[in-house]
Amino acid sequence: MLIGIPYNMEFQSALVGRFQPDYSQLKPGIKAHQEALVDLSLFIINISKAEFCFIKIAFNPRLLSSPTLRGWNRYTVNLLAELSSLGIELFLYYDSPLHESYLKKLLKDSYQVRISTPMRYILWEQYWLLKQSEKYQIDILHCPMNFALPWSSPCPRVLTLHDAIDQIYYSQNIPWYQQLNFAHIQNKLYHWIARHRADHIITVSQYSKQDITKYLHISEDKIKVIYEAADTMK
Repeated sequence: MLIGIPYNMEFQSALVGRFQPDYSQLKPGIKAHQEALVDLSLFIINISKAEFCFIKIAFNPRLLSSPTLRGWNRYTVNLLAELSSLGIELFLYYDSPLHESYLKKLLKDSYQVRISTPMRYILWEQYWLLKQSEKYQIDILHCPMNFALPWSSPCPRVLTLHDAIDQIYYSQNIPWYQQLNFAHIQNKLYHWIARHRADHIITVSQYSKQDITKYLHISEDKIKVIYEAADTMK
């Protein structure tokens, strides 16, 4: 079953009929992984009101400047690869060079990389992302790494908030004098803006959704649970 609420049934039918792969011949692990990716991709696509063939999705995947393929990076790369295979036009926004190994997973000519000139991070996040989204008439701006969305945007903003562990557990153990540190306050502000200004939030489990609702005071109505699966792809 597809996860996500399409804005009309004709749109969903077109997506399912044209883009959902036949899972019957896949091994169980790969099947679960592909189903999860398609569910996630279709949910993001459905947020846009644009015609499917013209959808432009911009990503803030700035952690992909590192070659290390860990949790958030793996999630981001697999999602980008799936959207690329569906024919979505992708815009990848960075403030530092993207590691080339990740681009090999995307279809040629399915993406554009935009790297900003050097600037303070807060200007990059709050001003440059906004202006790039306006310039290229982006339909959806997605950040898959818990924070880093601008306060204002000409298009819907989607945040993948994997969990609330930092806010629930780690923050409680920070000494009071460190909590008054400017960098700490600034970091909390970045996260607060992303969580509360996002139009839609994706999380990976019902437990995470409960934590996000209870401890971060975010309405459950804008949180969508889309489960992950073991990554069997090499």
